[in-house]
Amino acid sequence: MARAELPKTRSTRVIAHLARPVFIAELGPAAGRLVMGSRILSLCAKLRRDPLSELATRFESLVAAKALLHLAEAVARCWPECMTVYRPCSPVLTPDEQTIGSMLALAAEGDRTGFDALLDGFVRRERHDALFAAATAAIAGADIDP
Repeated sequence: MARAELPKTRSTRVIAHLARPVFIAELGPAAGRLVMGSRILSLCAKLRRDPLSELATRFESLVAAKALLHLAEAVARCWPECMTVYRPCSPVLTPDEQTIGSMLALAAEGDRTGFDALLDGFVRRERHDALFAAATAAIAGADIDP
């Protein structure tokens, strides 16, 4: 007997998209750096170390490090649950990292409509402004030559 297919609702499309492994190399250079930076933030929190100096060294910029910290704080305030990240050595992204990477890509393009559409149903609408501002600042701080 053939297996019944689920209706193609927005939710099933999102779940199917998040189930596909996405590699960090698929992100642009700035978004990839920021996702790796979020992994370093997580590691520093686990080790009870201040992440600012570690990030500033990695990014070669105190401004970029502070922008990532601001983004992480905005995500912590706005995300519906704790964000999950993989270890820095993993080439694959968690679903949260995929969402952050997409947010950063849309912010880099200045695509506010796409940004809001990405987060609709996941993050409350009144929190989108803070996330967009933080993502835009993080991209500007992490901008590197390709």
